[in-house]
Amino acid sequence: MSGSVFMPTSISPSLSEPDPTKHVNYVLGMVLGVDDFTQEFAYLAGRDELAARELAGYGVARGLRVTSPTPPDATRGPEVVVSAGIAVTPRGRFVRVPLTQCAFVNDWIAKNRPALDARPVVVPGPLSLYAVLSYAEQTTDLVPIPGEPCRTEDESMAASRIADDFMLELRLDPPEQREQDAARAYLDWLATVPVVDTGGTELPAFLAAIEDAAGKTPKVAIGPSTTAIFASPPPAVTIPRSGAARYLREAIRLFATLRAEWAGAGATPDGTPPNEGAVLLGRIELTLQLESVTSSTWKATAIAIDETQRARLLSLAYLQEVMLALADRAAKQAVTFQPGTTGLRYLVAGAGTVQIKTNEAAASPENPPTYNGLTAWASADGEVTVKLAGPASASLQYIVKALPVAAVGNVFGDPTVAFGVFQPPGADGARFTLLVKNGGAAVPQGSLAGLKLMIEVSAFGAG
Repeated sequence: MSGSVFMPTSISPSLSEPDPTKHVNYVLGMVLGVDDFTQEFAYLAGRDELAARELAGYGVARGLRVTSPTPPDATRGPEVVVSAGIAVTPRGRFVRVPLTQCAFVNDWIAKNRPALDARPVVVPGPLSLYAVLSYAEQTTDLVPIPGEPCRTEDESMAASRIADDFMLELRLDPPEQREQDAARAYLDWLATVPVVDTGGTELPAFLAAIEDAAGKTPKVAIGPSTTAIFASPPPAVTIPRSGAARYLREAIRLFATLRAEWAGAGATPDGTPPNEGAVLLGRIELTLQLESVTSSTWKATAIAIDETQRARLLSLAYLQEVMLALADRAAKQAVTFQPGTTGLRYLVAGAGTVQIKTNEAAASPENPPTYNGLTAWASADGEVTVKLAGPASASLQYIVKALPVAAVGNVFGDPTVAFGVFQPPGADGARFTLLVKNGGAAVPQGSLAGLKLMIEVSAFGAG
């Protein structure tokens, strides 16, 4: 019949995206269809992705090294090679690259010339590309399916499987890594907070300063040109050395809470993933030249690979070994001197180069800082008082070594430095005196100020 339209009698499956927070409620007598199985898969896959993303993170878990063979191919020019490996995308999807992948840079430049022309690229000059890995999938294993008559062979077949795949690209822009950037910025912020021997910000005020910095985080997607997520800590924020472990522990705990504060820098507060589907493997720095004086063809003549900005995902087994190795190293720093005698240790109680100040009030911390807060001042003719953090212990024996630092015009022509006595410890630390002579005579108190001493205080015993 001319103009007839034949309608299929089968019911087409739903085209709407399944909700990953729902799973099928199986009941007796229920008729299961395509939508039900699709929904169940979406729920199970969504839970796996949520666990990977929120509990493990994302990044390169194995391999995927980016290199460029040298010398480059004489005909086709520089080449980018990515080794086989496994990664997890920011959405929590596992991506496996089973074989080494290769791409010639000049071929990529020729295919993407329109995009390059739209950029402010100067030739001759540099160009940055980014090796980016993302998840993909493909249908496979065609099988015949029942249907209506008068269909072509292709319409009578359907894929019975969906295979995991990958997409490896060279891009002009790096992918967003907002969660990774936020974590790095958080740790960088903590690392810049000074650790002081006396005083220090109270713990509630310290945590409030972190929350204030997180509250000022941009609530927009962070691109490559965006400034640091956290500004430098206020100068008044410090960590007391005696409580450094507790402060760090509380700051690490706070991070889990603050992840919801910078929605623009990671997942949404309820854990919905950001629109980040790719992993950065490396930045590729090229030097572009014209193929010839009369040609408009661009060629890359030099190439450099930078993998420092890639996100990495370390296995729990590896992290366990790291912690055990660090603990073993720390234990070996305590040296036992008497065989068969337990509990005896040798340690450095204080060390550094100090400048002798005129009096105790002027004895401010050194820059660069000394170990355990060593400071010194001229307390009498031929006498220097040295202070270090922490009281002296009666169960320890102390050894003091000191040398004068020579300088042009220094009054030390024939110097000697001898240990004096340990003084009663003050509220702010242990003290001892050094006897300083030059040519057998005590150096006048006024001449001592400004001179420098290299000092090491060692302690031995069971304390």
